[in-house]
Amino acid sequence: MSVPSPSSVPSTQDSIDISQPSTSIRQRSDISWKYVTDIRSNDGKKWLKCDFCQKIFKGGGIHRVKLHLARRKGDVEML
Repeated sequence: MSVPSPSSVPSTQDSIDISQPSTSIRQRSDISWKYVTDIRSNDGKKWLKCDFCQKIFKGGGIHRVKLHLARRKGDVEML
């Protein structure tokens, strides 16, 4: 039985694709992302827009948008 040479055996490094988007490595697993659009301002800042009422959130992240979607008073403005 012949032993394959090291150059003919694929290494694990050859089969791993390490290219990832430069914007974010973390996955967006929260269900709320279905109802939000990521937008960029003219100066490059990330904003979030509610897909239902088109309200733009300039800070607070997905948590703040979730409060808006749940119509929780206090932390967010209700329309």
